[in-house]
Amino acid sequence: MVRFKNLSLAKKLSLGFGLVLALLAIISVVAFNSLSTSSDGFAEYRETALSTKTSGEAQANLLEARMAALKFVNDGSEAASEAEHERHEATLEFLDKAEQYIHDPDQQARLTEAREKTQQYGEAFAQVEEYKAERNRLFDEVLAVEGPIMEQRLTDIMRSAKDDGDASAAYVAGQAMRNLLLARLYVVKFLEDNSQSAVDRVNSEFGEFDQRMATLDQELQNPERRRLMQEVNNLKDVYTQAFDKTVETILARNEVKEGTMDVVGPEVADILEDIKIANGKVQDEIGPRVQGANERAMATVPVVSLVALVVGVFMAWVITRAVTRPVARVTEFVERFGEGDLTADLTVDSEDEVGRMSRALSNAVGRVRKALVDVSQATSALASASEEVSATSQSLSQGATEQASSVEETSATVEQARSSIQQNTENAKSTDEIATGASKKATEGGEAVRETVTAMNNIADKVTLIEDIAYKTNLLALNAAIEAARAGEHGKGFAVVAEEVRKLAERSQSSAGEISEMAGESVKVAERAGGLIDEVVPEIRRTADLVQEISASSEEQATGANQLAQAIEQLDTVAQQNASSSEELASTSEEMSSQAQQLQETVSFFELGEDSTEGTAARGGTSRGTQHAGHQGSTNRAGQASASHGVSKPAPAEGEAVDESEFQRFS
Repeated sequence: MVRFKNLSLAKKLSLGFGLVLALLAIISVVAFNSLSTSSDGFAEYRETALSTKTSGEAQANLLEARMAALKFVNDGSEAASEAEHERHEATLEFLDKAEQYIHDPDQQARLTEAREKTQQYGEAFAQVEEYKAERNRLFDEVLAVEGPIMEQRLTDIMRSAKDDGDASAAYVAGQAMRNLLLARLYVVKFLEDNSQSAVDRVNSEFGEFDQRMATLDQELQNPERRRLMQEVNNLKDVYTQAFDKTVETILARNEVKEGTMDVVGPEVADILEDIKIANGKVQDEIGPRVQGANERAMATVPVVSLVALVVGVFMAWVITRAVTRPVARVTEFVERFGEGDLTADLTVDSEDEVGRMSRALSNAVGRVRKALVDVSQATSALASASEEVSATSQSLSQGATEQASSVEETSATVEQARSSIQQNTENAKSTDEIATGASKKATEGGEAVRETVTAMNNIADKVTLIEDIAYKTNLLALNAAIEAARAGEHGKGFAVVAEEVRKLAERSQSSAGEISEMAGESVKVAERAGGLIDEVVPEIRRTADLVQEISASSEEQATGANQLAQAIEQLDTVAQQNASSSEELASTSEEMSSQAQQLQETVSFFELGEDSTEGTAARGGTSRGTQHAGHQGSTNRAGQASASHGVSKPAPAEGEAVDESEFQRFS
């Protein structure tokens, strides 16, 4: 224990912290191993979960793609096609993501198979789209166009045969019409349900249709009806060829849908479901394994931590005791020194940094005790000398202060008068500018009024022209009404229009009269306003001339006031110099006396011994008595000077220029 006490603080702290760090390293290794095991298990569990999630999302998008494809097959909507493409691309993206998280070779092979089948599904849907587009083209361009034309031509044959009394031809044409309508009906039915029975019925109806057309060919003699019949036969051939192509296209589309899409889609869904089930089994195995590793870590780390805590607390107690006991003795010694007791002694028997510091501190306090005794004797002499200088300077400061105060009051009065004269000059100039501007604006206003009168007269002339036009329009409307009356029934509509024109002309004439009257009144008002403005303009100009004379007089007064102010400022500068010199001398002496007294009080705080303390107290009492008697009658004047000038400054040398900005003005 003795050897530990004599160790240096660095070695003590290094030994303690080294032991704590070693224990901390043991805890860190145990915790790191546990966390590493848990982290690896969690990473594996997370990858498995992400694989399951992305596989499920791919499965969901594939299902939506299949539903969109089925909807497209049924109604052929563009939205369904776009939805299928979007969901198909999303399925491939999620399969790519799932491939990043799957490391098992068997599952990777199954995922690759799912991706290939998904691409096969997309290619099959592209074929379905092509077949659907071809089916729509055949229907829109041929079936929906040629069918109505055939009906119209058969209708023309029936109507022509009926008009010519050929009942037999009309009847046969009607039967052919019936077969055509039934064939078109079952074409639509086939487009809806794709049934073979609808195809057979279409072929049957067109077979009977051909028989009717052959009979009609034998009976028709009219060239026009035979031409129409030939056109119907040609259209029928085009129609049946388009229908056969449509049947072929739809059957091919259904074969792709049923043979590829309806087979590949469920297969991909089953593969993804198998992957999800396999991932679930892996998760069921990883979870208990990670949980067991965490439980073992939770049991090991607290035990190791408790051992480390006990050892750390013991070492902290040993090191703290070895350090704090000598530090406590040093602290007690410093506290007594802080209270002014310089007679205390400090003894520490350790050889570490605290022991060496204690011996050095004890030697330093001895030297401070000797220095404070010397300072106490010197401050007593300084206090006596500073009091004598302070008493002499106070009388000089009083006279200089009174002179400076009087000059300052005079300067303030002159400055106020100069400011007033300057303000009057500026106001006169502003008034002159305003009056000149008002005169110009009034002249411009009179010109504008005269232009307004001219414009009003022009308006009145135009209005008179409008009245004349309205009058002539009214006469024309009356003439038109007379002519319409002469025309009788054929002129009634024209008469109404003429009456309306006449009313509009009367209203225009009435409005033009009102406008002319208002324009005349406006001209009178404008002429009166122009006359008033012409009367005001000379008065405004006369006012501007008077203001200019006032401005010139104010400028002369301002010049005289500036000269007077400069003279007073020179006088004020001299007074300020005298007051500053006396006040600085008084302030310096008082500051010296105050510093000496403060230094005596500071030194008296320390306990230096009986002889030193009594001698210092006697000299300090004498100095304070002299100081009180010296400036009892001049304290107020010195305080006023100090308040007026702030921090003291050295007096300027003889003949040296004084910067007035260095001093505050007396109030």
